Amino acid sequence: MANNQRKPFELIERETRTVTIYKDCMRNHASHLGLDIVDGCFEFAPKRNGHADDELNCEACGCHRSFHRKEVMEKQIPLESSDDEDEQGLGEVEDLDDDEVNKPKN
Repeated sequence: MANNQRKPFELIERETRTVTIYKDCMRNHASHLGLDIVDGCFEFAPKRNGHADDELNCEACGCHRSFHRKEVMEKQIPLESSDDEDEQGLGEVEDLDDDEVNKPKN
């Protein structure tokens, strides 16, 4: 067995990060009429006008973030990058010159 090969059951430490995404708006605009009508906003987009009070309001529908459906996802990220990433094409990316990018393929 060569020195550069991994052991068959090598453990890789990973860190778990939680990502929160706010999806479609669930606010009922006709509750006072006894109906269930939503506005059709598909994803929360925070207002970016510089006011701290408006960051929790949606740019598209104007509703507060709490009306949007919340999705929580956990992602596992390796703590240390291994040397094998370069072999798999996941490491550094080479910069191409404009001539190489625009060159026609034969």
